This record gives sequence, C-alpha cells and structure tokens, in this order.
Amino acid sequence: MQDSLKRYGLTPSRLLLTHAHIDHVFGCQWVFDTFGLLPELHRSELAVYEAAPQVSEMYGLGKMRLPEHPHLLDETAIIVLGDLAFELLFVPGHSPGSIAYHEKIKRIIFSGDVLFEQGIGRTDLPGGNYTQLVQSLRTKMFTLPEETVVYSGHGNPTNIGAEKDMDL
Repeated sequence: MQDSLKRYGLTPSRLLLTHAHIDHVFGCQWVFDTFGLLPELHRSELAVYEAAPQVSEMYGLGKMRLPEHPHLLDETAIIVLGDLAFELLFVPGHSPGSIAYHEKIKRIIFSGDVLFEQGIGRTDLPGGNYTQLVQSLRTKMFTLPEETVVYSGHGNPTNIGAEKDMDL
C-alpha cells in the first residue's frame, strides 16, 4: 500500500471499511500511525472489529494492533470524496455490520465481501447469516441499475446486471 500511495502521489483522507474481518483491517494501525485516520465502519460491526486482534492470533497470524476508537457510521451517512457522494447501504449477512458504498451518479458500488463476480460472501464466520445476506442482496444490491459497476473486496469488477440473476 505504501509503495502505491507514493508512486501515485496520493494521501488518503478517509479510512472507510465495508466490514471488519481481519483481511480488511490489517493495515488500519499503519494508516492511523501514518496519516492519523481512524477506521470508519458501521456501528453493528464494532464487535467484529474489536475481536480482530484475537482472531488474528487464533489463525496464527500474530499480534495485530488496531486504533482503539473507530468512527462509527450508520445508514444515514453520506461520504463525500471530491465530486463523489457515496450513500451507505446496510447489507448485513457476510458480517453483522456489512455496508456498501454506493455512488448513484457514477453508478458504482464498493460492495466489500457481500457481492463478488459470480459469487457472494461467505456466511460461516462468526456473525454471518446466509438468510440475511440473501435478503440484503435482493432488497439493496439487486434493486440498483443493472449497469452499476461493482467493486468487491476481492476479485474482478462486475456489474449488477451480470450478478442479479444468480441462484441464491
């Protein structure tokens, strides 16, 4: 991450999380120490965030430090970054406080681990709930315009039209 920021001359202004599984929070302490940015996550995700250091050790990944007081978001938040305004979609199921960041005008969404190209997030981790994830997909994600580009937490971009007819 540090090399990419330097190469492109970028300085982050926000540390937005879609959820707090360990593969999504490993760099939070470095970002806080380097840029003074607190992680921002949905309030329903706080327990997952607070458990991440113990989960890291449980999986043999060593000690992990996280900033102690993340900024808690709710569904009414609008995240403005330059000329983009992202609304938050509360899409629990992969984790209790999963959120997606949707920019209506540009028709893009950052879905975290809720929706991937030809797949959905796993629900077998603590706090995961398959029924809830399917409900989130059907009522929040698959109601977006089909041309909405989906940037997930892992893998290639896709779009809502290509994913909404999957067998859930």
